[in-house]
Amino acid sequence: MREIKVSVIIPIYNVEEYLEECLQSVVDQTLEDLQVIMVDDGSLDGSTDIAKKFASRYDHFEYVRQVNGGLGNARNTGVKYAKGKYIIFLDSDDIVPDDAYEKMYLAAEKNHSEMVVGSVARFNSKKDHVSNLHEIAFRKYIDKTHITDNTDLIYDTTSWNKLILKEFWDRNHFEFPERILYEDIPVTIPMHYLANNVTMVQDVCYRWRIRDGANKSITQRADDFTNMRDRITVLRMVDKFFEENVKEQELWDAKYYKWLYIDLMIYVNNCIYLSDNRTLEMMKIIKDYIEETIPLETIDKLPVLYREKYVALMNLDEKRLVKLRQYEVDNYKNLKIVKKGNKYIGKFPKAIVTGDKADMTEALDQWRLTQLIYDVAWQKEQCVIEGYVFLRGLSVPNVNVQKLSAHLVCLSTGEKIPLEIQSIKSQYAQKKFGLKIDNETKQIHLANYKGCGYRIILDAAKIRELKLDGEYHILLTYERDRWKKETILRGILKSLGNKLDKKTYFKDHMLIELSKSYRYDFKVKISQKNIELNDMKLDGDQLRLKLSEKVDALYEAKDAHNAEILKAAITQEDVSVDISDIPENKRYIAVKKGNLFIPVYKEKKKRIFVENQKNQLVEETSGNHRCYLLNRKAVPVIRDVKQNEEQFSFEIINKNIGNWQRATLYVEDPIEEEKIILGTGSVNQHGEEEKVVISLSLKDEKIIKNLYARRRQVFILYENNEQQKVCALGGEHKVFDKKYYTKERRYRFIIDPEDDFLYFTTLRVKEFLTRSAKKRAFVNRFLYPLLRLLPLKKKWIVFESMWGSKFSCNPRYLYEYIDKNHPDYTCIWSLKDECIPITGNGVRVRRLSWKYLYYMARAKYFVNNVNFADSYEKRKGQIEVQTMHGTPLKTIGLDVPGDFPTKKSEKKYIRKCKRWDYLIVQSKFVADLAPSAFKFENTIMDTGYPRTDILYSSNNEEEMGRLKEKLGLPKEIIDEAGKLVDSDSRSFEDVVTGLEDARTAAEKEREKAKKIREEAEHFRDKMKAKNERIDAAKDKILRRANEEAHEIIQKAKDTADESIRKYNKWMKGSGMTKEMEKERANLRKALNETESELTIEGTKKAPKKAPDKLQIGDIVMVHSMGIKGTVSTLPNSKGKCFVQMGILRSEVSVSDLELLEQETKAAKKEASITHARNMKMAKAMTISPEINLIGKTVDEALFLLDKYLDDAYLAKLHQVTIIHGVGTGALRNAVQNHCKKSKYVKSYRMGEYGEGGYGVTVVEFK
Repeated sequence: MREIKVSVIIPIYNVEEYLEECLQSVVDQTLEDLQVIMVDDGSLDGSTDIAKKFASRYDHFEYVRQVNGGLGNARNTGVKYAKGKYIIFLDSDDIVPDDAYEKMYLAAEKNHSEMVVGSVARFNSKKDHVSNLHEIAFRKYIDKTHITDNTDLIYDTTSWNKLILKEFWDRNHFEFPERILYEDIPVTIPMHYLANNVTMVQDVCYRWRIRDGANKSITQRADDFTNMRDRITVLRMVDKFFEENVKEQELWDAKYYKWLYIDLMIYVNNCIYLSDNRTLEMMKIIKDYIEETIPLETIDKLPVLYREKYVALMNLDEKRLVKLRQYEVDNYKNLKIVKKGNKYIGKFPKAIVTGDKADMTEALDQWRLTQLIYDVAWQKEQCVIEGYVFLRGLSVPNVNVQKLSAHLVCLSTGEKIPLEIQSIKSQYAQKKFGLKIDNETKQIHLANYKGCGYRIILDAAKIRELKLDGEYHILLTYERDRWKKETILRGILKSLGNKLDKKTYFKDHMLIELSKSYRYDFKVKISQKNIELNDMKLDGDQLRLKLSEKVDALYEAKDAHNAEILKAAITQEDVSVDISDIPENKRYIAVKKGNLFIPVYKEKKKRIFVENQKNQLVEETSGNHRCYLLNRKAVPVIRDVKQNEEQFSFEIINKNIGNWQRATLYVEDPIEEEKIILGTGSVNQHGEEEKVVISLSLKDEKIIKNLYARRRQVFILYENNEQQKVCALGGEHKVFDKKYYTKERRYRFIIDPEDDFLYFTTLRVKEFLTRSAKKRAFVNRFLYPLLRLLPLKKKWIVFESMWGSKFSCNPRYLYEYIDKNHPDYTCIWSLKDECIPITGNGVRVRRLSWKYLYYMARAKYFVNNVNFADSYEKRKGQIEVQTMHGTPLKTIGLDVPGDFPTKKSEKKYIRKCKRWDYLIVQSKFVADLAPSAFKFENTIMDTGYPRTDILYSSNNEEEMGRLKEKLGLPKEIIDEAGKLVDSDSRSFEDVVTGLEDARTAAEKEREKAKKIREEAEHFRDKMKAKNERIDAAKDKILRRANEEAHEIIQKAKDTADESIRKYNKWMKGSGMTKEMEKERANLRKALNETESELTIEGTKKAPKKAPDKLQIGDIVMVHSMGIKGTVSTLPNSKGKCFVQMGILRSEVSVSDLELLEQETKAAKKEASITHARNMKMAKAMTISPEINLIGKTVDEALFLLDKYLDDAYLAKLHQVTIIHGVGTGALRNAVQNHCKKSKYVKSYRMGEYGEGGYGVTVVEFK
């Protein structure tokens, strides 16, 4: 049996949201011989099932369950089961990089260290962050050390970034204190002191989660006084250890400083979140501990603002403490610093700090360097890296002010190789930091950072000569005056970070990969011996590869952890692959080494494209020199693209000759019902292929008018007089990326590198005056007030919904009414993207733009369902209408605990609400909430929401007929189904109207509950009468409308059920809930009886003649149902095909069909691109069992998901899969929250192994 190297101890308690991602990161570790001990500390959620699943799936995972004892107790339990040479802890909501344990283990073995500590990065659902605590602990770039030599290690107090020798743990009888928070501190600091030596791994070995919102972990709730008292308790434990063991005065001083600088300051800073009384209580607790334990002269050593805050605390001056902290939050980062003699004085406001007290020298000692990499480029054999670095607040007017040096540092050995570096001028820092405007204090901050740039040279020839191999950081050393600071090169311009993988060097088997790692670290990975693809050619159906060395097997890899074996015949360096075995998804060729899949590389970047009538094969060597393979069914390809400014011309080739006459290029959009036509062209046959040239202009308003920012796939529609065919467009021998810019937008046609299809993307270009926060601040401060001097336009109305993200909700319906009935008013829509489609004649304007400010300054009226931007200042004579956007069945506004954590944020919100002149509410219930939730004292309009008016206005025969026609319901079935409900019975719209009336009445006059009950009884009697009429008419109707009748009854059932549920909510507290529940049961019983009586088999008519051959699009009669429909799939081997009948789609036998030849010919002849809407409906109803949302923003994804769930439910799908990827988890959380609220969804879960894991959500419908 092999020796266990490391035992991983994972305490688990109610973390189902994060656990699978945590455990999977351990599965992916490159270090073998792990023991994983999952200690379930009495979880009450789904964590237990997840942990058991991993234990059953992986032999090295062990599951232990215990009665809840707390985090410290669970860790202690895990240690008892540990069998490894080393132990390491992992919190179950965090994750570890895949090579972390291997790096730490090798470091421990190399230096014979009893403890290894790894660097840490924080992250939340959106992005990575630095860990401030560990930035201090790791600010010296050292390999092997000890806390007595490097007192910064006193800041390294977390338990889970440490690999600990088990024998060292047992020898010293370490144990976590139980039933207390911060249990790490009294264990980790003694471990640092008692260890023989400590190895520091500078690469990120642990990712520490910052939980969002309501899911914050206990230790993130620093405003809890229990939390604070626990912190002080563990500090006392360390104090006692120091008294008994530590003799070094320097370490004592470091401990005192750390207690003040980090541990107690967390709670001091909470003063802006607390009431005056609670702030004073907090101050007294901390003051007592300081006076008891910490020498007061330590306060004088702190940075200036820290010192002043503790002085205020010791004096119990609550108001000054709050004032200092608020200044620190709002303006400290923009502080101007000037040198006076040997001191650096901060230009604080007089009310904050004055005179020599404003010495910033100690603060500058603690501040991290500000830095950014903004350009990386290979120039032959040299990689040139350019960026800037400076100490914030200190001007750098020229390149001689600061001295820089750089080294390439090996992460495994610590070896340092000097690099060439030059100080250069840089405009990037000057543009970003040179001018700052504070809109609140009206201050302008100027600084000169022109001389802070650098240029670092990475020489490939030197790397080859030195035979470097492994992972490297670039260590930058900064010197200026008294300061000498070291930092890992980090901070990468966003646009550059997305391209770094394409800046890979590969030559003579040597690979230099540049990447953006955790915390945005710049990492260089060098490997000297890589397998290379020397040649590739297609021989019939065989793809023949020649490698640089023999391999045992080849893989088609998605990434380093996910790959499938590639079926291939391997003889020495020669490999033969059957085309049919090449994956349909684009994957790179790889070999397996250990637990990882390593790419096969190719020096020359090249694309090879071959095809036959059925398949197309693509082999592509991309910017990262990996060899990608793609095998797809043949599609039309783009042979050439010509661009002249806004004019584009596409030459499209199709090998599947179909005698097409014309072709149309188009994109689809989830908001626009019609396809967006890009261009058309005539199809010409040339030998064995068809060619069409389609030209378009991006100045054509029909194309660009509603092209809001989005990525859209491009399709081509082929047509002749007989039929149509829609195809995606792929790349051929050449791929392209064509862009066209206007002042407002960027348009882009690109063959996507992921799937090799053509996409058309649009992106907003930021206008000059509001391009950056600095420019917006300047405009708001100086130009906007000038616009506000212009006279008001009495007939201008500005509308906005959901912070400009949508054309929706109450503002939309108010706008549509005004636009239709009062055309003399100018309606302006504020939108994040001014190309978002709107109805009517409104003017669209980009939110926060120059035009936006102009309209905000001059309009008379404003309508919003949230609040307008902070920059908007209401003028005298302007009127604002607040419509709200939801039903406040929960707390809202100021009544929500924690939504306004500071006094300043609360005042800011109240100031916004005071701009409202009118507040539209649905009911008296909501009106009663306004004073406390919004501090609203103006006019309340209890008119109900404008968006619900459509339920009344559409309740007429004309509108109902239009909706039925839109849904494609056959007229004869509509007429017969209509007879099911006589003139006295309510239609579905009548029910909705009645429910709205009942809801309003119940909220306004709850004392009239008796009347509501009588209405429910009356409704029940009508439903009973309806059942009797259905019974009388069922033989006649159901032969022709069996399925449609079921649909009507189901809707009525759902509506009735929902109505009583709503009544239960409204009647809560009225003593009538039981009676209402009884009515609900009666209604459901009556409806169920009706439904059962409807299930009568219709009389089947034998078809005149079963069609010999069917084509997609044929018009047929389904005799068993008496309905016409359109064939949507070809017959299968069982002689069945799917037929679309209005909103219904059903699989029927060909023998049950009659081809309606005349109608089919007429329909195909009439079909053209102007009928795209009908085609879209047919396509929408052919619902896939999965939807891919990867790459979408949350707003885009939820829009698509909402429509998809509607369509899937109507299509009678039982279960669907939503693909959202893993990423940060933001999209997954949004998807699952949406599913939780959906009325169609019965349940949802994460995907199982083989389904997509935590990258998908599987939904089951009701």
